[in-house]
Amino acid sequence: MKETLPQNTDNVSFVKPAKHQKKPVFVGAQKLKRNHTLFEINVVELTIAKAKYFDTEEVTFEQAKKGIPVQKKIALKENCVYFSALNFKNALHQIEQKSGASSDFKIIK
Repeated sequence: MKETLPQNTDNVSFVKPAKHQKKPVFVGAQKLKRNHTLFEINVVELTIAKAKYFDTEEVTFEQAKKGIPVQKKIALKENCVYFSALNFKNALHQIEQKSGASSDFKIIK
């Protein structure tokens, strides 16, 4: 019969895990078509509104002259889906097509 050796438990120490700090994560980029607007759909409250952008960095005259594009950043919200459409009516139509069911969304202008 195999004998087991007793383990020494004197050297056991408990370490408190460090708190994880959340870092901003790049979610994705979307290039809008000409004359399209980015809409924000809140799935929980069933509302549609235009997406709001952050204040972008200042562009110097040299950057504007070289044609460096300015990237707009969106304030992401919980329970929201973002997509581009020409207007509110087309946004509602796209929702109905993608979800497969018609629903009553409130338009917030």
